[in-house]
Amino acid sequence: MLVSIRLQNIRSFYEKTEFSLQAESICEFRDSIIYWKRNKTDEVNTVPLHIILGDHNSGKTNLLEALEMLQQILLAGSLDSLTPEANIASFGHEEEPILLGFMVIEQQIIYDYEFAFLWEDDHYEVTYEKLDVNRFTLFERHRQSIMITKTGKASQYYNENCRNMLEQQERLSEGYASDELYLTGGFRYGLGHDLVTQLHNFIQGKLHIIFQLELPIQLKQKAKIRDFLKHIHYELELDDLNKLSHGSRRFLALCDLVFDALANGYVLCIDELDSGLQTNPVMVLTSLFHNRAYNPYGAQLLFITQNPLFLNKNYIRRDEVTFFTKPQDQTQISSLLTHALRENNYLRKFTAYEYGVIPKLDLEQFLPKARINVKKL
Repeated sequence: MLVSIRLQNIRSFYEKTEFSLQAESICEFRDSIIYWKRNKTDEVNTVPLHIILGDHNSGKTNLLEALEMLQQILLAGSLDSLTPEANIASFGHEEEPILLGFMVIEQQIIYDYEFAFLWEDDHYEVTYEKLDVNRFTLFERHRQSIMITKTGKASQYYNENCRNMLEQQERLSEGYASDELYLTGGFRYGLGHDLVTQLHNFIQGKLHIIFQLELPIQLKQKAKIRDFLKHIHYELELDDLNKLSHGSRRFLALCDLVFDALANGYVLCIDELDSGLQTNPVMVLTSLFHNRAYNPYGAQLLFITQNPLFLNKNYIRRDEVTFFTKPQDQTQISSLLTHALRENNYLRKFTAYEYGVIPKLDLEQFLPKARINVKKL
């Protein structure tokens, strides 16, 4: 499961920002929380559903693009795919390092990983890299100098056949290639093979980032979708998708993604999930992530929307909503939890500009005053 995303100096995120999916101690939809507990004092609870809401050009999509970039770099193992033309760094701060990181839990192990890189001498170079596993730092890198933790608590996570060669492994890491990640290179093929392979499988197989719903040719989860549509009294022909409207096929594409994620415990991140779709069936569909019967494997859905109708206390927890704003061309985030009490009408306050998420517009100056002539009968 995905716990948090960290980023700094990337596009509209100049200040170091942590986007968290951790659950707070509130009573809303308590049974839906995904629990991880290592011992009596170390536990992490995350939410299964999270929405991002904000004005146009507030940096919402930038978050998913940063997560996708992190995913691609980790799978490639190097910064080779990045070019200066990509305009990655925040405007005006091209000479400062870019930081990407995340915390994930997979197979009862919590991974906390981050790295920073900088454009120097006509290519990107890794300036910093760090991996923590179950709260223990396994290695920390500053440019080409890598320090491997040799204490007993950390060494329990190293491959058994390498534990007696920690000094040798550290010497081998000296002078590591400046554009390559130590995590997926030297560490994976030495001390941390099993750990990094497990993390790699999560990133490649369970983390799904989608910017546009593709119209389906056939449905993978056809039987489950048919039962779901029948249950909500929503009639759609599933045997010949070409006969359906564009909007209906997009909704079925979303249904297929959701039921596939629920069946496999995926982390699903979707940009503009509800674009062109009716709100009510989308809310019913995505609310399945709150239902343990449908979501036994702890799947998660993170999606971006422009629609404030999702601000419904019968649909969402307050810690499952993050507002994006962009004062002075820099993205800032805040949780609905910091703005509202449980009994508040979130939608009314949002549209009344009380949360400060959308700009206040004075429509009266653009609309002519109505002139009504009443004739006496």
